[in-house]
Amino acid sequence: MIESPVAATRLLHEKLQTRRSLTTLSILFSGCGCVYVLPYLSTYLYIAMKNAMHLNNMQLGLMGSAMGFTAMVFSWPGGWIADRASLRKLIAFSLIAQGALGFWLATLPSFKVLLTIQLLMGAFLTLTYWSAVIKMVRQLAPSDQQARYFGVFEGGRNVTAVVIVAAGLYLFDWLGGNTDGLRGTIILFSVLLSALGVLSWLYLPEVITSACTASIRTGELSLRAAIVRVVRIPAVWLTMVIILCAYVTSVGSTYFTPYATDVYGQSVVFGGVLSMLLQATGIVAPLIAGFVADRWRASRTILWLFVALAACLFLFVVVPGGPRLYMLLLVPISKSL
Repeated sequence: MIESPVAATRLLHEKLQTRRSLTTLSILFSGCGCVYVLPYLSTYLYIAMKNAMHLNNMQLGLMGSAMGFTAMVFSWPGGWIADRASLRKLIAFSLIAQGALGFWLATLPSFKVLLTIQLLMGAFLTLTYWSAVIKMVRQLAPSDQQARYFGVFEGGRNVTAVVIVAAGLYLFDWLGGNTDGLRGTIILFSVLLSALGVLSWLYLPEVITSACTASIRTGELSLRAAIVRVVRIPAVWLTMVIILCAYVTSVGSTYFTPYATDVYGQSVVFGGVLSMLLQATGIVAPLIAGFVADRWRASRTILWLFVALAACLFLFVVVPGGPRLYMLLLVPISKSL
């Protein structure tokens, strides 16, 4: 059967639109995979930062707490700004600003300056970046493919983070694993952030035309009035609880490595392998979950995955530790779904 010119033109337009969407999505998840590396640098180079910057454990803990503080304060107006400003400009500005702060961090300044840098990084992430990038992904995806687009976004940013961190650790070791290595690694991350910021400025679309449901418009409401209107929506509070449970589990999973050695009597190497497996599921599981959520209702998908997650974690409450039961440590890997 020969297609009509109109049908052929429509098909070509859809293919081009899909290609542009995937290109945009790849830029978004690359930036998101890189932007959190510097604020959480101590996760990968804790001892190196402690030694090179002459910090103690409490000071490093305060630097980490700064991220939580900025998220608590700036997430509220961040969404309001994303509804009114150019998403392309917000994303590009945030990445370039993070890169500039990274170059400042590479000077290895005093603790007070380090804390200021950490607060500024957190502010840019929550005030100008996170809401903008989430809104752009949502606008980018067709209405019937929202979950899979977010699945690709989440999996892609995890791949990017793993690759970038691996490159940074290799450079750190190649430069001697000392102060010069830490400085060189920070500069590498800063250059990548700046480059992704420029790339976002040049190639992210200013306005995205999509078939997804339009966002709720706040009109000329003030920031306070807009926040009050949103917090009165019950679904918003339910979503907050769901995200809280997911983040608590995600953060808790980072302690499975010492848990494997202290409670189950496994080697440090086994703990490292377990950590790698958890990271690997963070790449694959979001893709699977995205396609499942598009075929089922998202609420049903969340319900059953939370039930499975609770059952997996409950095993560690009722089952004692010990070297013979080490295979149970593989169960929490399913949490990444």
